[in-house]
Amino acid sequence: NIRVCCRFRPLNDHEKDEEAKLNISNSNHLSFSSDLKQVTIINKTHHMEQMSHLNDKINFNYDNILNDNHSQADVFHNTAENLIDPLFEGYNVTIFAYGQTGSGKTHTMMGPESNPGIMVRVMSDLFLTCKENSKSLCVNYKVTVSFLEVYNENIRDLLNNNTDGTDEYLDLREDPIKGPVVAGITEVEANSGNEVMNLLHKGNSKRSQAATAANEVSSRSHAVLQVLVECRDRAPGTSDAIKVGKLSLIDLAGSERAA
Repeated sequence: NIRVCCRFRPLNDHEKDEEAKLNISNSNHLSFSSDLKQVTIINKTHHMEQMSHLNDKINFNYDNILNDNHSQADVFHNTAENLIDPLFEGYNVTIFAYGQTGSGKTHTMMGPESNPGIMVRVMSDLFLTCKENSKSLCVNYKVTVSFLEVYNENIRDLLNNNTDGTDEYLDLREDPIKGPVVAGITEVEANSGNEVMNLLHKGNSKRSQAATAANEVSSRSHAVLQVLVECRDRAPGTSDAIKVGKLSLIDLAGSERAA
């Protein structure tokens, strides 16, 4: 139920000056040569251990590894494309990008309008599937979108239309039927991928940003796009059968303390 993929951004000028190179041995394996004198690890019992004189290679295995030659379309195809169908069966799906500042999380999840990322591509495929299923399976769909950020443990609505320049913080509450919900969040019923893309860029422009040593426009907040997909059977009957799936697309804030 969980897949982990690793994407490498292109080397920056500083890394090129140091003659750094990507070391990818195959499609799902990474190997790092280490000359570290001491490395701290956490073992299965969560106790800290010290490994001295570590000269061997450090190996990591992933479900998929994408290098700097892979396009945005390649990333979508290898990570998120097959996660759309379960939504229509009532399953919840979460896709998130994690990594340090400047590693390309926002580019991967959102991307520019000319080269959209996972969020936009997922929504385009979702609406295409809705259209196809509506014709063949006699099913009606309702797609509702919300977009928020979590910054300093406060929740802000990125789709509100406040004109006074102020944003009030929202509360996370437990609903007996829906589970955890954000009270007062703006929910927009969307009908196309382009509509969602416009909402994303509107919301992303309101995210909290700050300059760091690695990224002058670093996103300092977690951005969460939540999509609720309701499937209702159009066939006549005494009661309607409704399936509800929730898609969460998350662009996490940069992590600075890799240790």
